[in-house]
Amino acid sequence: MRFNLFGYPTINKPRQQKYVVKKGDTLYKIAQEYNTTVDELLKENNLEGALIYPNQVLLIPKKMDQGANYFIEYVVKPDDTLELIARKNNITIDDLSEYNDIGKIYLVTDQVLTIPVQYQIYEVQENDTIDSILDQAHMSLEEFIEANYKNLFPAGTKVYVK
Repeated sequence: MRFNLFGYPTINKPRQQKYVVKKGDTLYKIAQEYNTTVDELLKENNLEGALIYPNQVLLIPKKMDQGANYFIEYVVKPDDTLELIARKNNITIDDLSEYNDIGKIYLVTDQVLTIPVQYQIYEVQENDTIDSILDQAHMSLEEFIEANYKNLFPAGTKVYVK
């Protein structure tokens, strides 16, 4: 398990997938197909220009819906199957394949898979503090903000700033 500078475990979030360039493809066409931008493709693939070639492998940035899922790492055990791993983690094989390259997976003991887990909804109570919520949820402040950034300051909220 990896830890951030605050000593909390980091969350493994796959944010890309691979795409093999076909004859006639352009970065613009690929960006449109995967709901990204040419700039994001250039940056993700360390490209200096828009010239691409058939059979070239490009990394496609994956758009993640913050606030819906977080990710854990699952270490494959002897005799694990995709079906068993999915059942143990209360997900589908489709969920596994979305975040792992299932088409090329040969399960091997100690292999690490990414498992999406859905956040639970918590209603803030009158005496709650950020610390009490974090303690109860076993989350770091960083994880909490990442999961809730869209909900933290609805329009009209007044906050103190410098």
